[in-house]
Amino acid sequence: MKRPQKVTEAELVMVKKSLLFPVILDVLTYDSKHMEITGVKIPIIYNLLLKGKQQQAINDITQELNAVKREMRLCGIKILQEKRTNLSIEAEYLCRGYPYHFSMLWGFVKAEVQKKLSVYFDTHQGVIHE
Repeated sequence: MKRPQKVTEAELVMVKKSLLFPVILDVLTYDSKHMEITGVKIPIIYNLLLKGKQQQAINDITQELNAVKREMRLCGIKILQEKRTNLSIEAEYLCRGYPYHFSMLWGFVKAEVQKKLSVYFDTHQGVIHE
């Protein structure tokens, strides 16, 4: 019987992105709704500044997520189950027909979300990029 090959770095990045991008979309959606609910003094200004950037980020991240999913299909990677716990995001996935497990602690997820959003909102202060 053949032994499973080790998952490559590029394959792990695809799995990571496929789990991170939905979280980023959730954050953007939550923040957008929360900003509407929270009473700011000059809502028109904030809406003009942020709504356009938020929508562009949502569109771009959705396109990136779709591209990652296409690439995963081509590489034979399939997410079987995703679970968000109090401590982490976990996924069971197949890569070239073999089962694997992937997990990211929420602290890491938060740092990655901040890093990605800082690029979209052009706020690179204090954030180191890859």
